[in-house]
Amino acid sequence: MYTAIASSNVVAAVLPLHPNESQSAEFMLLGFLVVMAVLTSMYLFMKLLGLVFAGSSQKAAAAQALARKPALAAPAQTDNRHIVAIIAAAAHVVLGSRVHVVSVRPASTEWSAEGRRQIFASRQVR
Repeated sequence: MYTAIASSNVVAAVLPLHPNESQSAEFMLLGFLVVMAVLTSMYLFMKLLGLVFAGSSQKAAAAQALARKPALAAPAQTDNRHIVAIIAAAAHVVLGSRVHVVSVRPASTEWSAEGRRQIFASRQVR
């Protein structure tokens, strides 16, 4: 049937030098079954991994839905406690645990100004 080649840690089945049709078909079928078994195991692993991360994607979807809600016009003087509570609630939804907001301050505009400066510097004046 098949000859086996064995070395220190490798064992391989090899077709005879002149196999008949049934030996060739058997070898191809065995190869096909091995490939299908590997693909099936990869599919099951990915499915399991998807189930593990499904909870975190639901939390992220809830956070995105919360972020998509239209914001109402803020009054001239906004109470900082409300902003801290909203940020803490959003962090709780995303992280899934209690959070403690230490400070809230407006974002700096330095990065956007630097980006604009680089864009204007890269353009040639005509």
